[in-house]
Amino acid sequence: MKLTLPMALLASSLVSAQLTLPGGEPDPAHTALWAWFDAAIGVNGVAGTPPDATPVARWDDRSIQGRDLTRVDPAASRLPRFDAPATVCSTPSVRFDGDDYVWGSVGDIGRLQGPRTIFVVARVDQTDRGYVFDGSTSSGRSTLHAGESANPMRWHAFFGDVTQPAPNGDLVLGPDVGTGASLVHTLVLDQGTQEHRIGGVTVATDAHPNVFNLGGLILGARFNLALGMTGSISEMLFYDGVLAATDRDAIEGYLLARHGNQTPVPPRDLVDVFVAGDGVYPNYRIPSIVRTTAGTLLAFAEGRQGGDQSQNDIVLRRSVDGGSSWGALQVLHDDGVNALNNPCAVQITTGPNTGRILLLYQRYPQGTTIWNAAPGFIAPNIISCFLLYSDDDGLTWSGPFDVTQQFKPPQPRSVNSGPGIAIQLRHGAHAGRIVYPFNRWDLDGTWGNYAAYSNDGGATWTIGNDVPRDPAQRQGNECQIVERADGSILLNSRGAAGALNRKTALSTDGGQTWSTLADDPELIEPRCAATVLRFTDPADGFQNRILYAGPRSTSSRVNGTVHVSYDDGATWPVRRTIYGGTYAYSCLTPVDDRRFGVLFERDGYAAITFAATTTEWVSGREDCLGNGAHGGEYGVGCAGTGGATPQLSSTGCLSPGGCFTLDLSNVAPSAPAVLAFGLGQGSLPFGGGCAVLVDPFLFTAPIGVDGAGVGSLLLRIGGDSGAFAMTTQGWVLDATGPFGVIASNGVELVVF
Repeated sequence: MKLTLPMALLASSLVSAQLTLPGGEPDPAHTALWAWFDAAIGVNGVAGTPPDATPVARWDDRSIQGRDLTRVDPAASRLPRFDAPATVCSTPSVRFDGDDYVWGSVGDIGRLQGPRTIFVVARVDQTDRGYVFDGSTSSGRSTLHAGESANPMRWHAFFGDVTQPAPNGDLVLGPDVGTGASLVHTLVLDQGTQEHRIGGVTVATDAHPNVFNLGGLILGARFNLALGMTGSISEMLFYDGVLAATDRDAIEGYLLARHGNQTPVPPRDLVDVFVAGDGVYPNYRIPSIVRTTAGTLLAFAEGRQGGDQSQNDIVLRRSVDGGSSWGALQVLHDDGVNALNNPCAVQITTGPNTGRILLLYQRYPQGTTIWNAAPGFIAPNIISCFLLYSDDDGLTWSGPFDVTQQFKPPQPRSVNSGPGIAIQLRHGAHAGRIVYPFNRWDLDGTWGNYAAYSNDGGATWTIGNDVPRDPAQRQGNECQIVERADGSILLNSRGAAGALNRKTALSTDGGQTWSTLADDPELIEPRCAATVLRFTDPADGFQNRILYAGPRSTSSRVNGTVHVSYDDGATWPVRRTIYGGTYAYSCLTPVDDRRFGVLFERDGYAAITFAATTTEWVSGREDCLGNGAHGGEYGVGCAGTGGATPQLSSTGCLSPGGCFTLDLSNVAPSAPAVLAFGLGQGSLPFGGGCAVLVDPFLFTAPIGVDGAGVGSLLLRIGGDSGAFAMTTQGWVLDATGPFGVIASNGVELVVF
């Protein structure tokens, strides 16, 4: 792993005086510059930058050509938004949320004739076939988009005219799309040859005899306003003609120095936990997963002979290494020809039976389905509830206990737990209560939700009230629950009627009563079970984080997406696709203090797969709980002029492709300083204090310290992922030190 300074080392040395000004910035008056859109200058016609989240109604051309993008949808909801820099690593951008766009027609933008060179700095957050840009009509197009139905999750560059035959020609396929990373793209479109470059490196070439005139320009969507991008654009430059290599390198060097070219932080490798047709069961469905207090991951599922109510068994696999590998399949309950469904697990962490793991599920007698089940408790075709428990971290399990009357009201035809997980409350008047989420199918043909809870470690259970609903507009089906920071419970349910959104309700009395079921407008769904999880808790000293994962589509079970909420599920400002193909039922779990995992059904139920990742990955390095970690400060600096001791601290995401700052403060004003790096901690008397690094050292160039005694250095991490620790310390030129130098404290930086 290498440490690089972006401004010094990422800038190209091949600078052309023809296209760029002496400082390396493009010349806005160059005759070949057809248009230049820069989010830092000209959004909404202003020279500076507007406040964060400002709707973008126009984007002015920074070149002298005046080809502004001034056309937007009259609906305010379809306006893109201005994104102010969120971290030291980011630059201003215009954000598109899947149905936004801004454009200029042929009359506004002109018609770019023949060959062209296009530069664009863009970040996509979903591999959803979203278009970064396109021509504004079907006649004459140049496009860049993330995915196609035939080749999903890959960059595509399109050129030419859709009416022309193009066997193997009109599409330049690039590498896999790296979501959540800002990339510098270059498209070189010439007669006969086309090229796609990312970060100054060619990733794809193609051959086609024609390049058609570009008619107009639309950003964030396809020319017909479909296939909108979820992501952002920071800067775009269009040049008339194919640039010489030195000119192209100069513009790429400018963009790389300004924006960087982030290495996408991938989720951990996908690990198949249950695979259809593995010689044990023809297929597996309905995942549930919990992390025990010992750190073990327990993954449950239905081992099926066929469909929903076939001969289904409850099965388990354990992982003791964070999901990288999984133990042998365990069959927890085989009930012959009957079907066992809807595993829903929880571990008791406080109170009676602390450490016990509970697993609840239902039995459907042979021939019984949701639709023909009988209400009550004595008919041959009733649905029953069973409970297993383990007191040894899931190694062995009790026999099944019939607990039907403790969990099932007498009125509905069927009840179903979860599926997924239950919770134990930590806060408020009902702390310690175990709460299981349920759905019910009633005799009137409607779906509803309720909860069952225990205050005595699972010995006895109480059935709560139904969640109030409007049967015509909002019915709740399979559901999960999460505790909010104040001890209230948020229900998140699959919809069974009304809009294609998740349905939510709130309980302030531990699951006994609920608010009326409502739509969550930010969480769309195609009618599918999904998962919600409390990941970090303010009571533990962390930011408030709740996670949601489900298929982000209103048409099919695809595009599995993780969302993050920082306000107890009121809003979901951060999201990212974790699997862009077929994605159905899923279950979230913590993996350790930094990572969480998703156990999900994929590829037409071919497997139930586990992926561990971080909120840093989901947020594109803006939420640094995950891969970025600061090992802490150590050592003692020494007092310099005026008795002040320099202090070193760090902020930012410490992961490949990320960036962070090292801040030196409490220094004598305008005193020259350097930062020293080592691979370990030590203690060596030095400069009246200690050098806390292990030799050999790596020194930076001198950093400036201002009149207030403050200096900082922006650093960017390069290289591959993998644990990597380094130490750093500030050394300040100061005559009061025995060697003319004094030292700050040290900071350990742990990179993942």
